[in-house]
Amino acid sequence: MKTKILRKLIHYYMVIIGIILLNGCSKTPNYTMHEKREMVINYLEEKYGEEFEGVSYASSEILKPYDEFWVYPKNGDKKNDLFMVTGVFSEDSKKYEMHDSYFGILIHDRYQSYVNELLNSIINNFYLLVNTKSFITYADRYNRNTEINEIYKRDEDKGLSSYMYIYIKQSSLKDEDEKNILMKIAEIMRENNLECRIKLYIVYDYKYNYFIDNFNNMHIREENWKEYYFFGEDKRAPYYEATVYENYDTKILEISPWEE
Repeated sequence: MKTKILRKLIHYYMVIIGIILLNGCSKTPNYTMHEKREMVINYLEEKYGEEFEGVSYASSEILKPYDEFWVYPKNGDKKNDLFMVTGVFSEDSKKYEMHDSYFGILIHDRYQSYVNELLNSIINNFYLLVNTKSFITYADRYNRNTEINEIYKRDEDKGLSSYMYIYIKQSSLKDEDEKNILMKIAEIMRENNLECRIKLYIVYDYKYNYFIDNFNNMHIREENWKEYYFFGEDKRAPYYEATVYENYDTKILEISPWEE
C-alpha cells in the first residue's frame, strides 16, 4: 500500500516538474534558421560596418549549447577569412546573444607588422608567421578600432592569444644559445602585453634563402626536417617553444618554456 502511494506521489511531482519545464521553455522564442541567420548578419554589420555572407550553420546540441555560424566578409576571401559566430538565447537578457571571432582576421596584418618590428630589435635574418585566427569567439569589446596595446586586459576571458612561427637563419644566432633567443622573444612579447605561443626554428644557412623564397610552395614534413632545420643536442624535433600567458592565480603575464 505504501509503495503504491509513493509511486503516485512520484508521478505527481514528475508531472508538476514537467509542467514547470514546459512553461519555462515556452518563453524561449522558437527562431527559425533564417531568422537566426538574419540576426547574425545584422549583428556583424552593425558592429563592424561592412557586409558579410553566411556559409554554414549548425544548431545547438547537448555538448554544444549554442548555434554555430561560419561567415566571411564580402570584401574578403571566402576560404581564408572565414570565422565563427555563436548564438544562444539568454534567459537573463531575454535576447538572442551573439559573439564572434572576426577580430582575429581584422588585426592580423597590424599585429604581424608590430611583432616583426619587435623581433628586429633582437635578431636579424628571420621569417615570421603569425596566426591570430581562432575557433573560439573573442571578447566582445574587440572591434575595428581596437589597438595593439588594447588587446590584453587583465583577468579577461576570451582575450586574443596568437600563435607565432619564427624561422631564423642559423648564422644570425652567432654564439648565442637558441633557448636564450627564445626567452628574449618571449620576454619582449610579455613586456608588450601580448599573450602568445611561440615556435622557433633554426634554418641552415645554405638552405635559408631557398627556404624563404619558396616557403608557400614547400611541403616540409617530419621526414625531411633535417634537410632544412638545425636540431639541438638530444632534440627529437627542430623547434623550441614558449608560451606567454596570464597566470590564473596571480593575474600576471608569465613565460613558460615548453619541453619536449
